[in-house]
Amino acid sequence: MGNRIFRKLCIFVLMIPLLVLSFGKIDVSHAQSVSADNQKLELGDVNIVPLQVTGPAEDRLNLIIFGDGYTADEMDKFREDVDRNQNVQWSVEPFRSYRNYFNVYMVETPSVDSGISCDPDDGNVRRDTVFHLQYANRCPADELARGVTFGTGGAEARNKIMREYIAQR
Repeated sequence: MGNRIFRKLCIFVLMIPLLVLSFGKIDVSHAQSVSADNQKLELGDVNIVPLQVTGPAEDRLNLIIFGDGYTADEMDKFREDVDRNQNVQWSVEPFRSYRNYFNVYMVETPSVDSGISCDPDDGNVRRDTVFHLQYANRCPADELARGVTFGTGGAEARNKIMREYIAQR
């Protein structure tokens, strides 16, 4: 159990390629959002959650956090992982000094399966996730593989969400 929690944390930390900094204008006002308090997310839902808004998007660095491999039942876990990792981020420089220059948004997108594909420590199986993240660039992965990459269609799924839910002008 502890090893599985560690893997989930590592997957989140290694998702740096999914963190997107936007230096232009973003508009999340039209985002189709499901409130975490009112409804449970379902497959296909995209929920944009503003975590920290310190000013107009055109005057800020806009950090957008995507999660992959969290099922609808695990969205609370995703929120906890984001909160924990954001606390670490804000505790170190240069983020501590520049925190007020960041707007931060979390994008909740439930996956069919939990976890990451091609994890050599977890059976090296393919999982059905929104962004198709996987260790290395092939499955089965080497036992030492730890580089996280998009599988087929993963980057396109991210780009579609950016286009349809986070309008860049």
